[in-house]
Amino acid sequence: MRRYEWALLEALEATPQFTTPEGSVLDPQLRYRFDAASRAFIAAERGLDGRTLRYIEQGDWQHEGLANALKAVMRAALAPHLGSTVLRSRELMLDLARRRHRP
Repeated sequence: MRRYEWALLEALEATPQFTTPEGSVLDPQLRYRFDAASRAFIAAERGLDGRTLRYIEQGDWQHEGLANALKAVMRAALAPHLGSTVLRSRELMLDLARRRHRP
């Protein structure tokens, strides 16, 4: 499901840049929030830890405990493009799976 959302972000040329707005590498010891305007991450008291964001950047999405962080990043990155529209990725994937299994 997240791969679908990532592909959508790629099509929109809106994938997150896993750096600070200045282009610095994310510190694994700090926490960050996504800034949609710069498509980068800003140090924040609350947010996702830099280590987790590095796993996401590397495409290691199967790493234990990443599901919620990955969902948060995707939602934040897609929000400016969706406005008040809800992206129903889960429902879409379930519908596609049902259609594939029909006789």
